[in-house]
Amino acid sequence: NQKVMMYFVGGAMVQGHPIQSPLPYVLMAKTSIPIFGVNFRKAITPATAFPAALQDAVAAFYYLLAQGYSAKNICIMGDSGGAGIVLTTLLYLRRHELDLPGSSALLSPFVDLVDDFLGDSEKLKYDVLNPEILSSAAYQYTQNRLDLRATLLSPARDNLPEGYTFAGLPQTIIDYGDTEIFAHGIRRLAQAIKKSGVQVVVVEGKGGIHCYWYDAAEEIASGIFRKLSSCLDTD
Repeated sequence: NQKVMMYFVGGAMVQGHPIQSPLPYVLMAKTSIPIFGVNFRKAITPATAFPAALQDAVAAFYYLLAQGYSAKNICIMGDSGGAGIVLTTLLYLRRHELDLPGSSALLSPFVDLVDDFLGDSEKLKYDVLNPEILSSAAYQYTQNRLDLRATLLSPARDNLPEGYTFAGLPQTIIDYGDTEIFAHGIRRLAQAIKKSGVQVVVVEGKGGIHCYWYDAAEEIASGIFRKLSSCLDTD
């Protein structure tokens, strides 16, 4: 009956380590739920590009099942590029009729690997993300499967490959800042998931940049953590 959170760190799929992020530690303190940080392979060479991270994510999920955790008590969570891997993992598990986690959390998800993010000059003035670096990371991540870059690996475009669907995914919370350059794609993603009948809680941080809760005031950060706790059915 123990709950657990799987965490996938951000870093545009090419960098990052789960213990370097404050998010898992804050969430453990707020929810008293242990976090399993998945140090998936980063796309720094063709050998570690997609599908390496997906393979690691599926293996990590089944590792938790093998430890005795019930799938319904697992929340799979990620921020930025890690959240993109989370969603790809859910879609893969659903496609192959495998066990699914009980819930998921997508925080400022990087879910459109085609967009150049240069279309909104206003957001470019405020956000911390660099469009050129994002484009480079997206290419590195998808270099083995460029045919999937605009479909499975860009779920915000709602153009999934045959056999893949949002329908049947677990309850999901999506959190993002309304001034981040991913905002347009994240809104499209939320609409597509809702349209499929999945229970979705969307939190839009007003004036928030990418992963705004890292540096947000305590009351703002506590708000998203309370919603995450609610998504996990915890006190």
